[in-house]
Amino acid sequence: MKYFWFILSFTFCSIFLVQGQETRFTFQKVESDIIIGRFKDLAQDGEGILWLTSDNGLIRYNSKTADYYPNAFETNFTKGFIKGKSDNLLLVHDQGVGRIYSLEKHNLFGLNALGIDSLLHYPKTLFRSSNGTYWIGEDSTLVSYKNGNFHRYDMGFNWHSISYIRTFSMVEDGFGNLWSFSYYGKTYAFDRNMKEFNVVNTPKFREISWAKRKGLDKIWIGCSSGIYELIVNGKQQVANVRKVAEISSVSTFRFINKDQVLVGTWNDGVYFLEIDEGNTRLRKIDKVDFQDILQITPDEDEGYWILSSEQLGLLTKSPFHYIQVDPTNNMMRSVGKAGNDRMIVSNGITISILKKRKKNWEKVYSYVTRNHHFYRALYYDDKIAVGDNYGQVFFLDPKTNEFEKIDGVEKGGEIGWLFEDLEKRLWVCGNTNVGLYRVDNEKDVQTFSKPGLKNIYVIKSGPAGKIYAAGHNLGSILYEYDYNSDSFSAVQLEATPHGKEQFVTEDLYIARDTIFMATSHGFYSTVRDEANPWKIKKIDIPAFGNSTYLKAIERTGDGAFWLASETGLIRYYNGRVQFFDQSNGLPTRAIKFRGLQEDNFGNLWIATEKGLTMLPDNEGIASKTATPQIEIAKIGGGKHKQQKGETKPNHFRYGSNLEFNYLSHSFPQKFVNYQVRIPQLDTAWSKLNKETQLNFMNFDQGEYTLQVRAIAKGHQFSDVNQVSFSIGKPWFGSSWFYLAVIITL
Repeated sequence: MKYFWFILSFTFCSIFLVQGQETRFTFQKVESDIIIGRFKDLAQDGEGILWLTSDNGLIRYNSKTADYYPNAFETNFTKGFIKGKSDNLLLVHDQGVGRIYSLEKHNLFGLNALGIDSLLHYPKTLFRSSNGTYWIGEDSTLVSYKNGNFHRYDMGFNWHSISYIRTFSMVEDGFGNLWSFSYYGKTYAFDRNMKEFNVVNTPKFREISWAKRKGLDKIWIGCSSGIYELIVNGKQQVANVRKVAEISSVSTFRFINKDQVLVGTWNDGVYFLEIDEGNTRLRKIDKVDFQDILQITPDEDEGYWILSSEQLGLLTKSPFHYIQVDPTNNMMRSVGKAGNDRMIVSNGITISILKKRKKNWEKVYSYVTRNHHFYRALYYDDKIAVGDNYGQVFFLDPKTNEFEKIDGVEKGGEIGWLFEDLEKRLWVCGNTNVGLYRVDNEKDVQTFSKPGLKNIYVIKSGPAGKIYAAGHNLGSILYEYDYNSDSFSAVQLEATPHGKEQFVTEDLYIARDTIFMATSHGFYSTVRDEANPWKIKKIDIPAFGNSTYLKAIERTGDGAFWLASETGLIRYYNGRVQFFDQSNGLPTRAIKFRGLQEDNFGNLWIATEKGLTMLPDNEGIASKTATPQIEIAKIGGGKHKQQKGETKPNHFRYGSNLEFNYLSHSFPQKFVNYQVRIPQLDTAWSKLNKETQLNFMNFDQGEYTLQVRAIAKGHQFSDVNQVSFSIGKPWFGSSWFYLAVIITL
């Protein structure tokens, strides 16, 4: 019997609607009670530690605590940074130029770093050109210094700056020419032969706050009326000027790549600028609630530090892209392939087909119902098979929009999975009243209802075409289909992984010789053996949020497994683990059962309760967590910081009480977990935890090594850092003790 769209209240939507793949950002603020000040600039040293200038001196922030240095230099009014040699930082302050050493020494700060402090007059900016010349910006003058040669250039008092942190923005173009832009709008080119700055005729800009080179012959400047692009040539001429973006009061900007830019403003927060085939898109990043943006600085690990006059936070570009399918309902219920370049998605109301066109995915077909009936949709033999919440299946013809109900199946639980085998037969899971059933090409229904098959949640085949099914069962946990007998038999496992406990298999991934299982008890693999019971083993994955219940599994082209848990998304590859949740840009940690699907372009699609998300070809997911630094101390004694590459062991007396402090300079610390071990005591790593201190009491004699590693959300484990130490012999084990015993006998 055939049912048409008017019976089920369906309406057909217009096609060819472009689905925007919106770039997402996450933002984490440094708590206001951890770091306080009237900030001016920030920089990151070679150890990953942040330094901030302020009106109250220097601030050192290690991602967990802040240290203040109000008297590091002759004045507390510190301004800006540049990187010096050997990862040291140079900073400019009201009385000159100082230095910060990246590795802690007896003296952390160096005064009068260039040896010209007495010659400077309230410097504000610092720049170093490629030939090693330092350029220091004062109110209305520029100072150059190199190898003892000092020169001051008068740029004209009419163009002096009244800003405390912006005077002259310096840029060196791809031809090696030096350009200077005054805060009040003048453009200068430096004549190396005449040793002078010449004014260049450009449109009048106001309040030029930032300038950066883009490519060989382009310079971008940010000013009060927007961002402009200057095209220059090797003769120090401006060949063309065009306005890139209409945005008021630009204070700074930072290129993410050649087509994406973060833009800061003096009074309206941060904007995201995208350029696509000449078209410019500008949108405000509402997650950043700072209004006065002073600086945008790349983090050495990931993301961009956003600095305002009183606040600091880390903005990170999410690897996940949001794709809007139905503006009226974001909850997704299923996602699957619909051919080589198409995907089919369902949200319970709308069934849509998306097609890849260049960089975007376009909706080329959509069908909508007013009733929340449908759970899963499968593109099947040029039709769409749809499973509803009542255990039944319909066929939808996308050419005619004709809907046909498959007869002969009573109602039951919602359809959780649809599968097409090599003979183009449709398998249906989820109807617990019927069990597993199959629809052939003639639309005849065959049921498989023997014990164990009524609670099947997933059925799939591997490269060899063999079909396996699994679900909720206290007996056999895996079933194999035999084509000859048209029946299922339980797979005999070498050991039962769950004993008498409830064990649920939610999803399968079938390789040639191994079946991988996402279960209520974690991640398992079974190795097929035709003659003997199959071997099954658990794959250990350190748990975030103490959740081991897995709901979906997919393997991407790079060999990595993706697992959906109750607390987020896990990537597992050759023992390396990464974990993603809302803090990394997922709309929610509530991923649907069997809601992961890789397309033919290497993109991973994720169906969640708050939208459809895509990870483009494993974009931006490979970074490691920063390696923890370790300090070892005898309780009641001094501390020793383990330096990079240091192997010399530390020696302590017998029975010493030791304290170990360790920290990965990853931000925010609430997303970082640690594991420790002392292999001489236990080769197993500890459980993931957020502790950064470890105390040991009354060590026995011996040689020991403490090993520490860290993992932050969205990152892989860090490299292992370790510190070696030895505990001496007890007093009764020493040679003089035995000598004394012999003498007294």
